[in-house]
Amino acid sequence: MSTFKITYSTLSARPEEMHRGYEAAVESVRAELGKTHPIWIGDRAVRDRPTFENRSPIDRNVLIGNHQEATAADTEAAIAIAFRLFGNGAARPGGSEWQFCGSPPSSSANGATGSPP
Repeated sequence: MSTFKITYSTLSARPEEMHRGYEAAVESVRAELGKTHPIWIGDRAVRDRPTFENRSPIDRNVLIGNHQEATAADTEAAIAIAFRLFGNGAARPGGSEWQFCGSPPSSSANGATGSPP
């Protein structure tokens, strides 16, 4: 005997619609598994770094993806962009999270500019 349970996911959709949507989302994620992903620094995709594997903690046979290893210059560039976009955090709710960072770097490494995609 099947028991239908009311959950947050069933409140706005009929069960068959929810299941179709769920299955479509699963297929969308599966299509991305195992790909190599860039580091996004501003609007620039960095793809030429050594990579590391990210595997599912539940099933180590599932390769989630290969990710670029950021260099110190990559990190400095990302921090510089964040300071340009958010200043000292005042533009963000609870801006105090930026206080531990100190001052922004004096220059942007690699000339990175822009905002994340």
